[in-house]
Amino acid sequence: MRIRGRFRSFLSACLLAEALGFFLSVCAHSQTPPAAPPDSADGNEKPVSFLSVAITFDPSGKASVHASYFLDDQPNLPPAEIKQALESSLGCSLQNSSRARPMPGAYSAYCTVPASAHGLFNEGRILTAPLQNFSSVHNIASSSLKLHLPDSDILETIPPPSAATPASAARFKRALVIYTWSPDKPLAGEITYRYGYSSSTLKRTAAILLLVLATPLGLFVWLGRRALAADVPDKAVVWFSYMRSLQWILNFSLLGWWIALDYSDAEPILHFFAAGTRFTALAAHPVLDESVGWLPPAFLWLLCYRISHPIQQKLRGLRWTKGELTLQALYSVLARLIPLALFLTGLRVIGTGGFRSAVLWWIAAFLLRAVAAQALLKITGIEPQALSSGDLRDRAFAMAERVGVKLQQVYLIPSGKGQVANAFARTGNTISFTDYLLQRMSQREVDYVMAHELNHLKHPAKLAYAYMASIFLAVFSLNFAPPLIHDSVVTRYALMLAIVSVFPYFWSRRFEYAADAGAVTTTGDPRAAISALFKLSELNMMPIHWSRWREKWLTHPSSMRRAQAIAKRAGIPFEEIPTIAREGACETVNYTIPSTTGPGAKLHSTQRTKSLTLKLSFTLVGLLAFVPSLSCLAAIHLASPLKWIVFALALPSTLLAFLLLANYSPRFTRGKLQPALDKKLAVQGIQAESWSGVYVGFSPTAAPRLYEGNSNWDIGYLFLRSDRLCYCGEETTFALRQDQITAIKHAEGLPGLLAPNRIYIAWTDTERGSCGVFNISRGNVDSVLQARNLNVDLAHHLQAWWKSPPVTRPLPPQLAELSSPEIRTVTSSNPANFWSLKKLFTELLWTAIFTGAGASICALPFHLPFHTPGAGWYAILVAVAVRFITIVPFLRYRDLPKLIAQSPAQIAQTRAPVATNRDSLVFQE
Repeated sequence: MRIRGRFRSFLSACLLAEALGFFLSVCAHSQTPPAAPPDSADGNEKPVSFLSVAITFDPSGKASVHASYFLDDQPNLPPAEIKQALESSLGCSLQNSSRARPMPGAYSAYCTVPASAHGLFNEGRILTAPLQNFSSVHNIASSSLKLHLPDSDILETIPPPSAATPASAARFKRALVIYTWSPDKPLAGEITYRYGYSSSTLKRTAAILLLVLATPLGLFVWLGRRALAADVPDKAVVWFSYMRSLQWILNFSLLGWWIALDYSDAEPILHFFAAGTRFTALAAHPVLDESVGWLPPAFLWLLCYRISHPIQQKLRGLRWTKGELTLQALYSVLARLIPLALFLTGLRVIGTGGFRSAVLWWIAAFLLRAVAAQALLKITGIEPQALSSGDLRDRAFAMAERVGVKLQQVYLIPSGKGQVANAFARTGNTISFTDYLLQRMSQREVDYVMAHELNHLKHPAKLAYAYMASIFLAVFSLNFAPPLIHDSVVTRYALMLAIVSVFPYFWSRRFEYAADAGAVTTTGDPRAAISALFKLSELNMMPIHWSRWREKWLTHPSSMRRAQAIAKRAGIPFEEIPTIAREGACETVNYTIPSTTGPGAKLHSTQRTKSLTLKLSFTLVGLLAFVPSLSCLAAIHLASPLKWIVFALALPSTLLAFLLLANYSPRFTRGKLQPALDKKLAVQGIQAESWSGVYVGFSPTAAPRLYEGNSNWDIGYLFLRSDRLCYCGEETTFALRQDQITAIKHAEGLPGLLAPNRIYIAWTDTERGSCGVFNISRGNVDSVLQARNLNVDLAHHLQAWWKSPPVTRPLPPQLAELSSPEIRTVTSSNPANFWSLKKLFTELLWTAIFTGAGASICALPFHLPFHTPGAGWYAILVAVAVRFITIVPFLRYRDLPKLIAQSPAQIAQTRAPVATNRDSLVFQE
């Protein structure tokens, strides 16, 4: 049922593993101690004099020079003499290195060596006579000169070196050439070196890269024309083949682009281009490599999706415009590919010692993904809406109990112009259905789809483990592969592709068969399962059968193969499968879709609730990440004892900041909801202002509950008209007479350090034999403290109205038609069960991680615990402590009803002996 997105994550994961391996190797390389001067095996013997000169060239011709020497006749010889010899050899004036000050025995410097440059080809010379004279004057028996040339297409030195490094040593983008001399074997007076790229190499590289980009585009145009010209009765086959080809062409274009970059050394060539220009710093930054690796394929993807518009419109019947389709592709790239590129850039920055910069790159990746994903949902119109009540919701929760799954929520996804019939098992133990599926499938078929997704929730992490195992297997195989495979770019990527695709896809298909079997066991209706599979293929323009070879590269088996497996298990002959499919197409009994779940039909929607939750979460993360860090940053620049006072105030100041955020959160989250609701109710003839309505949040429970992270299930207006208490909201409307209300109580709401309050009202309807409790809270407030005061005033006003003699007056027709509440079971979360031990640990761990990132941005020191503790660790400790303190009220909360509704039978029994005055009623706990 879950049609996976485009198959790209496996390439990204392997690239991430490769980057981690490179980072570890660089760290190991950087930590290798420098070679010690040659010494005798016997510590009593006199050390042998030596001279070692290393010259490293960059593409612009700048040379970094390091000389190490030991002279037995002048052990403390200052570096001035060797500096003079080096300047004579290189023909330039050396500038002392800022990283290592000159001292006897070692000298580091840099200069730009005179050389002739022709495009990307450089040629220069080094005079060896001054260095040989230095060795001769000081009786040095053994001397060496090491040249590190930039790894490039042309690498030549004349005369040839006396010793050369193996090719594998060029791993770090340098070619190492070593010359040695002694009094018996002098060097030539001049060494000529050449490095760079020839014009033929540049043309070949450009041709390869253009071919890699143009080939998928040309192939895609050809496939599109063939699809449009295909004259076959079954368009599903053409559509499915075209879309599968589109996905694989785009995936292989990314893979081919990476292979081409590695094979043609495109990135080193770009570094050569940028060397010595204003773009030198950009070329040295990892962002250039990531941009070159990701942006051209991303642009190709956008172009291909734009070209696919006529095919999607003609074959699939989609109503997207070309601009809408292009924007969808753009937001998809911004939500998936570009954040990964930013994350990998941050990972590479760590290798150069820039942890603060890495944190900023990761934050940018996280924010871009969040914003782009939200924009993608908005432009496609497929924003999920919670089905918190109704037949489908009740059926899903009852079935989840039979399957043994703790279901949290059911969502409806508007398919919009996409017209996709699908269902998903989502993270957080939720399931989703598209409205296109519910509108065109019978209740029996939807029950099978529902049971299938619930069975997926029984083992939600198995497929993720399969993907992770495939990634580790790919990395392991590449590390221990023979040199022929490891050194071949094409073979290496092909092996990686095969391992990380076939292995998880194999397990995915097995999970589909297992979910099918579990769904049939749950529903006991194999015929509905078979008809549902065929109908899904028909609605989504997919063929009912495909070859076993094609299946190897798909996450789901074909509908025919799955139907045959179900029929075999149920003892149904295969010959009956087509008949079952035809019978299923005739069923028309569907689940009713609530009107409030349509796009834009609800103001207090799932997307609005999630958006507000996300904003508050970001604000809370920023508060915990930076308030303790800024307090510590201020403290470390102060003198004692003021420093320790500021350190001590870090925790109370962070806690105070949290309380301020909690208190004024209603102001930040209320938006313009009330004016929008006024307009919506006015269309129905309800005049909220002229009828003296009170804007409230509504919850249909006798105790505080969370509805997708919000304390209100619905929003609406409360009217006290005549002898009626009326409520008009988005989800429900009702009216209660004074004699139907049995209790009104003001009590606490959700737990918290700054706990809000609510008004609980119990009622009973003897005529209909129903009763219940609901609770309300004033809306459109500026702070929690203001809401508490307004709720107290509203509770007193309601109690005064309830106890006053009833006065019957004419009501507006919209209110006169209302009756007592008819609210079915509503999906909600118990605050007492919100924080499990696992979730608490995860929350505190992420708090520590985000605070650590904030402390790194603020440049706080992180010393090891067994040394002087760093301020960064203290900031993390403060943030974790504050977050735990704010969670404590939830841990201590006990879920008890604030009021208990009295049934009509209880009311009748109470009133039977004597007429009871409402003033004598006591509130029941």
